[in-house]
Amino acid sequence: MEYWTFSVVLSAEHTVDIFFWLTAFIGSYFMLGKMVERENVKAVSWFMLYAHRVIRLLPMYMFAMFFFWKFLVLYGGSGPLFYQYH
Repeated sequence: MEYWTFSVVLSAEHTVDIFFWLTAFIGSYFMLGKMVERENVKAVSWFMLYAHRVIRLLPMYMFAMFFFWKFLVLYGGSGPLFYQYH
């Protein structure tokens, strides 16, 4: 390894793992905090938790699907079979 800055690239896998772990930990912490604030723990609706997640992530997912479907294939491709998609 010639440059010490390349260690950022080599540690990318660990960085992503730590990011996912922290996201799950913080999300669980706040969800449990909301459950403790309520006296009736059964009042937490699992459907609403999943519905909130879907409503939060669906627009970003749809934008990504539309982007790859329309723009990336039409303007970002090359190769012998690229023009068959028009």
